[in-house]
Amino acid sequence: MKQTVKDVEKEGIKVFSDIIHQSLESEINDFIRDKSIDFVVMGTHGASGLQEAFIGSTAQKIVRTASVPVLTVNNAYKNFKIKKIVYCSDFLESTLNDQLPRVQNFAKLFNAKLKLVYINTPTYFEESQVIEKRMKEVIKTQGITKAKHYVYNAFDIDEGVIAFASKQKADVISMVTHGYRGVKKLFSDNVTESVVNHSHIPVLTLHIH
Repeated sequence: MKQTVKDVEKEGIKVFSDIIHQSLESEINDFIRDKSIDFVVMGTHGASGLQEAFIGSTAQKIVRTASVPVLTVNNAYKNFKIKKIVYCSDFLESTLNDQLPRVQNFAKLFNAKLKLVYINTPTYFEESQVIEKRMKEVIKTQGITKAKHYVYNAFDIDEGVIAFASKQKADVISMVTHGYRGVKKLFSDNVTESVVNHSHIPVLTLHIH
């Protein structure tokens, strides 16, 4: 950790290090509160099978639990620049839609293009014109500007999100999670956690306040 601190400080960033002796997912919000943390960044292994059950679960639990935005990064980037952000939702639940301006603000920080997508699956199939009308209404209601919207067909939502983001050459995928609070909708927390665990593109997860 001392060496990592030195490496980061060379970039002109002020760094503090700490060690906790309990599971991070159980202590993360105490740590966030005590240290006045606004944003969490963590590496994650894109894994499957036993690896997914063991290693991937840490990132998934942090995403589920943390009270602040979490950016999970699978790959190492020498020149990581945020130029395109894909935001995926069902655009049905008002509490999720209310988070869209936060995503737009994040995009504005980097002058990045924002692309909104609904993943249309056989299980929850809707006609494109119905989806597009709903998306346009949300965009107008939330005051979103300069964002393009898409309907993308896939068998599964999580695989569709990743495939669409890859096709768009996105730098970040953004999603909202309930943290298992309230009624789960079509676009569930399980989908968010699956994307976090399998995406090679960094994933920004926002919690509902």
